[in-house]
Amino acid sequence: MTMLAAAPIALRAPSPADAQRLGQIVYDAFVKINDQHNFPPDFPCVEVAVGFLEMMLANPTIEGIVAEQDGKPVGCAFLWPDGPVAGIGPVTVDPSAQDSSVGK
Repeated sequence: MTMLAAAPIALRAPSPADAQRLGQIVYDAFVKINDQHNFPPDFPCVEVAVGFLEMMLANPTIEGIVAEQDGKPVGCAFLWPDGPVAGIGPVTVDPSAQDSSVGK
């Protein structure tokens, strides 16, 4: 059996134009986990996740990174350095790209 190598991952800074795609990734990743473990939803719908990403991307104190494969975002991570304690998250990978080393 021949295995095809996954396309390489490129990392870049996020931009406000990424809000829709990253919001969808964040929603899909969290809804999958929530459903698997019978947790209440982190985001009730995609639109709320997109709004959350729009807010984060508009905040100059929040740092982010986008993972791209074949020119399309497949994951993201954020750092909130504000205040006395920094926060990390969300850290997500598109469920369709999970188990392909995107998050490594």
